[in-house]
Amino acid sequence: MTDEELMNAWRGAQTSTPRTDWIHKTWRRRKLHRDVGLLAEYLGGGGAIAGSAWFVHRSPNAPTLSLLVLVIVIVAASWWMSTRHYIMARSGAQTHETKSYLSELLRVAQLELELTRAYTRLTMITLPLIMLWAMFQLYSAAEVYASEPWRAIIGLGGIMLIGAGMIVHARHKYARLEDEVERLQQWAHSFAP
Repeated sequence: MTDEELMNAWRGAQTSTPRTDWIHKTWRRRKLHRDVGLLAEYLGGGGAIAGSAWFVHRSPNAPTLSLLVLVIVIVAASWWMSTRHYIMARSGAQTHETKSYLSELLRVAQLELELTRAYTRLTMITLPLIMLWAMFQLYSAAEVYASEPWRAIIGLGGIMLIGAGMIVHARHKYARLEDEVERLQQWAHSFAP
């Protein structure tokens, strides 16, 4: 569905009274998407903490313990931001009019844009810390990595690949959300109060 077709559907929902069920379905779908996203983030963060705890159990030394602390801080910050966003975005539109739903979608999109900006900052802060930890691991176990260099290549390569993927995903999502906010602002102005 193109943007123009979507706007025409919203206009049709504004002019004809029986089409409010379509608006409710759209709104419920957005809420379900937000609920599932929060659950997935909690599960993923729990998995990251469990994986770090396993590393500490396997080799209980200071660098591995520092990784666990770093992961817990990152996950806790991420959970806090997501929970705050979830609570703020959970409220519904005040009336069953199209303009009310559009303004609510705009508010939620702006919240998601703010959250994506915060995630990008958190990623940019933590990736160098994780790379420092990885370099320290390489230095502290140099004889192991010298005899088996594939371990270092896979470990550092995996960290770099995951970090690059996180940055590319965040930038793509940020650009998409900026477009959505701009589009919703134009649509909200086109509807008469």
